Amino acid sequence: MHGEVVPASNGTPTASTTTSTNSKIKTRICRNARTDNGYLLDISKIPNKTEQQHLQTIDQQYKASNFFGIKFLGKNVQRYIEVYPNNEIVDRFVTEGILYESEQSKIRLFPCKAIGGEGKLIQLSLTDIPFLPQAQLLEELSKALGIFEKTLDLGLNYEQSMGWFMGTGYAILQQLPGVNYPALHHSITWKTVSEAEEFCHATFPDMATWCRYCHEEGHTKFECPKALARIICYNCDNAGHRQDTCHKPKKGSSDREFKKARMIPSTTSSAEADKSKWAPSNIQNSDAGTPQPQGQRQQHQNQ
Repeated sequence: MHGEVVPASNGTPTASTTTSTNSKIKTRICRNARTDNGYLLDISKIPNKTEQQHLQTIDQQYKASNFFGIKFLGKNVQRYIEVYPNNEIVDRFVTEGILYESEQSKIRLFPCKAIGGEGKLIQLSLTDIPFLPQAQLLEELSKALGIFEKTLDLGLNYEQSMGWFMGTGYAILQQLPGVNYPALHHSITWKTVSEAEEFCHATFPDMATWCRYCHEEGHTKFECPKALARIICYNCDNAGHRQDTCHKPKKGSSDREFKKARMIPSTTSSAEADKSKWAPSNIQNSDAGTPQPQGQRQQHQNQ
């Protein structure tokens, strides 16, 4: 559940919701209401307001008598309102939303229709969307996604400060019970009005394994034949595999073994020869039979 910055009339979105800015935010909440004529408002985008202040703001713009009822739901960052406008104001309520004004900012919050009926909801994150006119793009995307499920919401994401479109969007689909739908795949393809082949990529919960390199399903990037074909092994300098899976001996391994063998000390010398000349001897010295260090011989002579 979150809000979406709505493009202004000239096709560019307004700035993000910060102090000293003007923003238009569309509510995006995928939930059912108690009845089919319910609407939802994501008031988590309007911080530091009490329930009474929200009620006063809505009453000033539409009058409480024009609503069948209102209910506050959720907590903190997921706080939202479930509201039921009557038929006289519902169109204006949907198109104009609620305006929150302060000395630092003006925020217009638009409601979204509560989801009607039963069924499984699927939220899609869309990437690699082609760069086409907005109206054409939304129409063609809606048709391409419509064969999989019922499209509840579809939108394009814009850079908030200047309005650049960078090829990403979202969609919310609903699978109705008792209806057989085609399997939803990572790659969504369609034909444009000029019969050109176009595509975008979708990610969604519980989707099949897909490759981040070639975007085909059934394998990961580390198993992708196309990705492996571009890899050069540092060990054998051949393409198609990595160094850790190379079957050839590692470079420099024979030299290291030879150097290691040369450093092993010889075992033919006696134990006394291997000792340091300063190490104490376990054999007791005698004045007659055992040679003594020079310092000890001088000491005996002085005695």
